[in-house]
Amino acid sequence: MTQRGEGKKRATRRAIQEAAVRLAVQHGVDGVSVEAISAAAGIARSTFFTHFKSKEDALTPEAPWSAAELAEAVAARPSRESAPAAVAEVLAGAARRLDADPAANRSWPEFFARNPGFVPPHNAELTEVLVEAVTPRAGDRDEAELAVAVAMAVFWTVRRQAARDGAALEPRLRRALARRLPSTKEKS
Repeated sequence: MTQRGEGKKRATRRAIQEAAVRLAVQHGVDGVSVEAISAAAGIARSTFFTHFKSKEDALTPEAPWSAAELAEAVAARPSRESAPAAVAEVLAGAARRLDADPAANRSWPEFFARNPGFVPPHNAELTEVLVEAVTPRAGDRDEAELAVAVAMAVFWTVRRQAARDGAALEPRLRRALARRLPSTKEKS
């Protein structure tokens, strides 16, 4: 695809997402349909599905990373680092990337404030990939699941808070993770 075509595709995707967020702020996630989002974005319903699988997918903030990238980042952490510390550092790095892109947080504060229970649909996949990456470091899958579950819950809660307050995500996330994870120190 040409650079112009990619730019148009990104612009359409952004317009759909902005319409979805605007409508969800007004009506709540349950009060929004794909048809309403498509109409608000000025596109056909079929165009919506070219860019997103569902309205929940359209309401998921763009992430500047993939699950595989986060798993690779966990694997690249120092081997003596505990599972909670590795997850905390990787998520802090993700937060740093979000902070570097002001547009990534621009449309979300009011959405998160009005829809506090919304969990992005890809969260389960991301969690599973992180659990797999952390399991060797944690010693067993149960400990890995606990470390990742706590870290992901803190990440999404702090992301909502930072978006609401217009605050930088990374330092707030680091403080929250340090207070809530059982060990962010190196293994002995």
